[in-house]
Order: sequence, then structure tokens, then C-alpha cells
Amino acid sequence: MEGPPPQYTAKTLDDYLEHLSKGVFQAGISWRVVDAKWPPITKAFHRFNVERVARMTDRDIDALVKDERVIRSRPKIAAVVHNANEMLALERAGSTSDRSPSTRHSQRI
Repeated sequence: MEGPPPQYTAKTLDDYLEHLSKGVFQAGISWRVVDAKWPPITKAFHRFNVERVARMTDRDIDALVKDERVIRSRPKIAAVVHNANEMLALERAGSTSDRSPSTRHSQRI
């Protein structure tokens, strides 16, 4: 690869959650492993729909920890759910800038 990788531009809150989550899963794991498991991870996290991920329960997390199709790290899975909740809390509090996506995850900025 020549030059720097292309810059990532999130257009929705869901995009931000997916990008953040990929970093969470890549910590301490080969990016190749994460890339190989990314499609099932995306499905498991409802295509990173922030509102749906935020509603995931401990029971949902326990089920994912047992699912061999995904990276089964409870702390990483729980971090994704926690991050979704925090993103929604920031939106509700009005703590985001005009350049950040709205909680309406399908709305493009």
C-alpha cells in the first residue's frame, strides 16, 4: 500500500459506533482475525444500530460470549453495548456538536 490509508468519515451515529467498535475488537487481536469475523459481528450487533445495541441485555451479551462466529470477549462485547448507551446519553443531553450525527441513525450529515 502506498501512502496513508483512506480517511474514514462517519455519516451517522451508527457509523461512529461501528468504527469505534472495530477498534475495540482489534485491541490485542490481529486485524485479520477481526476482519474475518466482522460480518457475523455486524449481524450480532444489529448492523450497529445504536438504539438496538443500547437495549442489549446481560443475557444478550452472555449469548454472544458463547457464539463461535464472533470474538467472544465479554469485556469487548460489553464495551460495545456501553458505548452505544453513552452515545445516546450524549445525544439526549445535547452534548454533541453540529458536525456530529443525530440519534436518527439513518439521517446523513
